[in-house]
Amino acid sequence: MTAVNTTGPAHKGQVGEPGNGGHFAHSRHDDTDVLLAFTEQDHWGAVNVDVGSRTPWGAAQSADHFAPGMAWVDVEGHSGVKLSPERNAVIPAPLRERSGWYDEDDGHPIPQAYFPDEYATLTWGSGQKRNADEIRATAMSTIRDRWPDKYEKVTGETILPGQSSARDEQLWKQAHENDFVYAGSATAVTEPDHVILTGQVSATGEKEEFLVPRSEYNAIIDRSKFVIDPAKYRQLPPKEDKPAEQQKPLTTFDLAALASAKLSSPARAALEKDLRQRWRDSDGTVRSLQEAIERDGVTERTIIMDGSKRTYGISQGTSFFRVSAATWKALDMIPDGRSEASKAYEAVSKLDARIEKADFHQRKQLRAERETAMGVYQAAREADLARERPIWEAAAARKEAAQAARERAATIRS
Repeated sequence: MTAVNTTGPAHKGQVGEPGNGGHFAHSRHDDTDVLLAFTEQDHWGAVNVDVGSRTPWGAAQSADHFAPGMAWVDVEGHSGVKLSPERNAVIPAPLRERSGWYDEDDGHPIPQAYFPDEYATLTWGSGQKRNADEIRATAMSTIRDRWPDKYEKVTGETILPGQSSARDEQLWKQAHENDFVYAGSATAVTEPDHVILTGQVSATGEKEEFLVPRSEYNAIIDRSKFVIDPAKYRQLPPKEDKPAEQQKPLTTFDLAALASAKLSSPARAALEKDLRQRWRDSDGTVRSLQEAIERDGVTERTIIMDGSKRTYGISQGTSFFRVSAATWKALDMIPDGRSEASKAYEAVSKLDARIEKADFHQRKQLRAERETAMGVYQAAREADLARERPIWEAAAARKEAAQAARERAATIRS
């Protein structure tokens, strides 16, 4: 909603300030008008919002106080109405926002429903004024449509089917809570003229897949409300459980030799601190890094890259123990799990960081070094892909074959 101008007595933040798309209209007032304005202001309180004030959506770029205790506030990309505590108390509790803020996207019908006369003073974006009765009727209709439960509480009315889209949605879901309702689709492998639809029962969470002719699928207007009839469409048998992914084995390491390792004082302090660091597992077990390495076993050392920033750590299956660079280097008995491509990419990232800080004369040489390092990385990456591609392709072929077998075994549920 964009208010162009208002009529009536001016309020805080309004006199001489442009509205959103025009200026407020001002007319001369006699003493009686001024007295009535002050009386109304005292009754409805004030909204302490001006340009720059904080709002739920950012700093206010304009604040149009178009009625006592009411301000229309614009921020970048959003807007809304702020009501004074006195105004907000008029809003019935089920609809009331405790903050007094009502945003343009969702909450604007609420103040319009209870203060239509004030909104009738505004000139809207179309350049026209709206009748107070029309404003209230439209606002109440919107409230009934969006918040049927709250509407019934504040009005005492019973909403009938077709009067509220939200209520109709509730009723539809209740009526079909035990049915298979559309929850996704995929292309069939063995029958291109069919689509595999996933149906879910909301009451139980059960999911099943069905083969549906593509012509029928394309004719569905609202897929979210498509009920899949198990007596009409062939149902695929359950998927076989995926074999557990092979995890790298855990290996324990004796750290006794670290006591005599040649380390600088700062590196020794960092190592001892990291080994004493205690970590809590998902099951609540607490253990130190040293216990994890010597007693439970770990997988590998690794480095996580975020731009030029490195995070050093020790992996234990899906767990990750963060350590300092000095500790990572000292624990060289634990294998380095990085691929050659990962190491090459780190070299590129180091050069990127150096180029960013270098002066004009240094950058030419560093960029040449980076181009060479990038070539090494790309070659290593291609080598990794060449090794991994047959594995991916074999996995995809197994998946497709399993899916084809399920489709061929699909039957009508008896």
